[in-house]
Amino acid sequence: MRVAAIDVGSNGIKRSVAEVCRGGGLEVLDRGRFPMQIAALLDRDGVIGCDGIARIAAAVAAQCGQARAYGVDRMAIVGTAAARESADRAALQAAVEAAAGLPLVLVTGEQEAMLTWDAIQARHRPEGAAAMIDVGGGSTEFVVASGTTSLQVASVPVGAIGLADRFAAEGAWSAELRLRLSAHVRTQVQRSVPRPAEAPAEVYVTGGTVAALAMMNLGGVPLPSDRGPLLARIDGAPLEASAVERWLGLLAASGCSERAATFGIEPARARILPAGCLILQEALLWMRADAACVNELGIRDGIMLRLAEGRPVS
Repeated sequence: MRVAAIDVGSNGIKRSVAEVCRGGGLEVLDRGRFPMQIAALLDRDGVIGCDGIARIAAAVAAQCGQARAYGVDRMAIVGTAAARESADRAALQAAVEAAAGLPLVLVTGEQEAMLTWDAIQARHRPEGAAAMIDVGGGSTEFVVASGTTSLQVASVPVGAIGLADRFAAEGAWSAELRLRLSAHVRTQVQRSVPRPAEAPAEVYVTGGTVAALAMMNLGGVPLPSDRGPLLARIDGAPLEASAVERWLGLLAASGCSERAATFGIEPARARILPAGCLILQEALLWMRADAACVNELGIRDGIMLRLAEGRPVS
């Protein structure tokens, strides 16, 4: 059996296709991404608008078409922070279903966290205290686990795109701006996330910010145009809190255009990477973690696991 997941995320529309192996595991056959910052399409009233909705629906349909070329038996389309928070989400859902032939399921932040945690738990099977941090464009998800049964799940309404937009933080940061950003993120995290009494034995981190930092750690900067070899190496790589601090200082010292050229990253990623880096820094501090394990797994992997098992994704 083959399964596929389409993630209508705040920072892009992504697809994954996998073969279900004997025993229930997944062998990923294909991954792809259409770069579209949906969170940036929202106006002040949270409206995407007709043009933006049409663009999203077309992009989702294209991703579904590429997934269907693999002969998938089950597929799901899921929308996260930007989609679920948009004022015209009902119109977005209708347009996506009309274009792609499948409903757009809007998951809550907590459901989003659990889908990613499902995938991480299936691969790593942590037995002791563990935590997950998923830094997204529109929100950041946390799972704090004590053993295999006790879970605390939280979704914090702060993401790399939203933070950069709210504080006009695309350019070089002043010391005062960095303090304001840190205070805002810290307040949001502390309000929503239970702090562990001691650092979990394992802390897993994932998301676009994490992937970019991990590649920079492994390959240096500027990043090469062909990142396939680096991407293949980041899963399981350590990411120390001190490295996050160092990269944040370097990233925040320059404006967006200079940052893109210096670090070899796309302008859209350069605009938001310092904000995502700061969110990760504050999250690691709150988890009392000196280091974390980079994880390539995300919401699409959890969706595909549930499809393979015949379980609902929300």
